[in-house]
Amino acid sequence: MHGLAIKFTQHDSITETNWPRNIDILVMNPPFKAWQLMDSLEQDAVSHIVGASGRPNLAMAFARRALGVLSEGGMLAMIAPNSLLEGDSGKETREAMASSLNAQLVARLGDQSYFAHALVDAGLYVGKRKSAAQAGSAGPAAVLWADSRQNSLNYALRGLRRWRGAEIEPIKGEGFSVYLHKDIATTGDSWVVRGYDAWSSYKHFRQTDKMLPANKVFDIRQGIRLGNDVFVVPKEYVQGMRKSEQRFFRPAVMNPSIVNGKLSPTYYAFYPYTKGLPDITTEEELEGCVPQYYKERLRPAKKALAARKTLAAQPDLKWWDLLRRRTWQVERAAKIVSKYFGGNRAFAFDKSGDFVVVVGHAWLLKKGEVGQEITDDEIYSATLAYLSSAVAYNLMEYLSPQVSGGQLDLSNKYLGELPVPNLANLAPEKLTEFIQAGIRIAEEEKFDRWSDIDEMVLSALSR
Repeated sequence: MHGLAIKFTQHDSITETNWPRNIDILVMNPPFKAWQLMDSLEQDAVSHIVGASGRPNLAMAFARRALGVLSEGGMLAMIAPNSLLEGDSGKETREAMASSLNAQLVARLGDQSYFAHALVDAGLYVGKRKSAAQAGSAGPAAVLWADSRQNSLNYALRGLRRWRGAEIEPIKGEGFSVYLHKDIATTGDSWVVRGYDAWSSYKHFRQTDKMLPANKVFDIRQGIRLGNDVFVVPKEYVQGMRKSEQRFFRPAVMNPSIVNGKLSPTYYAFYPYTKGLPDITTEEELEGCVPQYYKERLRPAKKALAARKTLAAQPDLKWWDLLRRRTWQVERAAKIVSKYFGGNRAFAFDKSGDFVVVVGHAWLLKKGEVGQEITDDEIYSATLAYLSSAVAYNLMEYLSPQVSGGQLDLSNKYLGELPVPNLANLAPEKLTEFIQAGIRIAEEEKFDRWSDIDEMVLSALSR
């Protein structure tokens, strides 16, 4: 029998010049460290390997070095941060890996308890070094996805073992999927790992002329940045003010403000920039405009507000100003609003335009992009009906990563490419159904016919 020799050596793997060569199997769990958390020496070392563009994670330097030591046909298996798999900062590293390796497995693990000290989501990547004859070619890779529930990853790994050898058909279970994906990890584009149903829905709907990307029709904008929670108060607090003071506050879109497609003015934001209000240029004017709020909330917080770091970089701002007021909210205008992180039915229609988006996003209609002779309110209503459907949620699940608790990031970075109905290509009777459904969702006190919404959307868009 052949013996197995094991040798352990300790090195700084980033700065070490003599990595072993012609490695057949390289398994690594590289350290995850964001660019802004590295010291200057680490940043210089990482920049030397991968460049500083995009503020790369430390793990990306390990991945790049691995490419230079694998033998032909050698295998790389690594734990990978989500920034490597999907983030903008990982694009160049993904391009290098796709050029050198044929991906065998790309996985999103969901439950992060396996990596108790990790500060970012972890995934898996397994790739095989291409031979000279395989340059430019790529075969399908296995995709393993598990949601954030505690047992889902265990089920997924068992499913992966069962799936090997019968790889044509996907395996789906509660909280996990395993399937083949011929286009993943073949370019520097994001290596998006999602559940099979979300992936197959996205693949279908992005190819139909009944859909188009959300950012073709809407500007999806982020809410105001406060810099301190003192700027948000409960509805009851505002109701206790004099009318003259109340006008400096507007209902705020926060995560709790949207429930099942409806807006609730649970919280109010101090927003002294609304069109028609007097300019507040001095502290005396501030006290005169909002005397109760100034005395009870603002003045006690003055030291903390004046010390906000971002404020120092904007000398035109006063200590009581919001850090990012978002000037598009100065005038009241109708808009669709969403939570910042959300699940099913995380959108609502602000018909009056009175709400200011704080922790969330606004969808503002681009003029002339719909191509139908209907009002803006009708476009918003039809879109709300769609966004409240299971079809839309499945597509969001594909595009947007889950954060802790299983919520989705609903920012433009992810949902800009969300397929939404091309209203110009809907049959008139279907368009009317969408509009009426959106109106009912927004206006009925207890709308609960969600299965009807799902059936309507599938009927109109799947054929």
